[in-house]
Amino acid sequence: PQGLTGPAGPAGPADPVGPQGVAGTANVIYSSWATQSTWADTTFTNFGTIGIVSRSIRTATGVTQAIIDQGVVLCYVQPSAAGGVFALPTLLNSGANGLQLNFVLAPGKVIFYVSNLNTGNAAGQNATAPYRYVIIPGGVAGGRGGSTEKMADIKGQLYTESQLKAMSYSQICSLLNIPQ
Repeated sequence: PQGLTGPAGPAGPADPVGPQGVAGTANVIYSSWATQSTWADTTFTNFGTIGIVSRSIRTATGVTQAIIDQGVVLCYVQPSAAGGVFALPTLLNSGANGLQLNFVLAPGKVIFYVSNLNTGNAAGQNATAPYRYVIIPGGVAGGRGGSTEKMADIKGQLYTESQLKAMSYSQICSLLNIPQ
């Protein structure tokens, strides 16, 4: 027969503290792919000479004033006719139309728009393809390494906004562990 359980022994010594881990990408926010179905014509005064654009607004609660001021937001479109994924801004149509798809940020939203680079009038245009945005918090003071650009610390490596924008969609997804 088994005897009674005895009293618990004293606690053992604590393990030593491990080394600091590499900074991760826990604060990165990415949206699902979604089609912008509602496009409206408006005069875009933010840029002065851009003229009349067709625009569509996507709610993006992660786009805060701090992100606009210090972070990096990347936007992508996946037009089925062209195949692949394209970073914005991108040229939709060259030649006489000169249509460009781009975006601007405002707190709580991403405003996608189509502009006509030749005529300044993109009324009635739309680009109803799936869109996605990626929000990368900044948090690294500009000027480090001689750069005045916004910078992000990703997995212990500093990246400027220009470096991130120059990466392909696949490279961004791999770097930030985003499912494609």
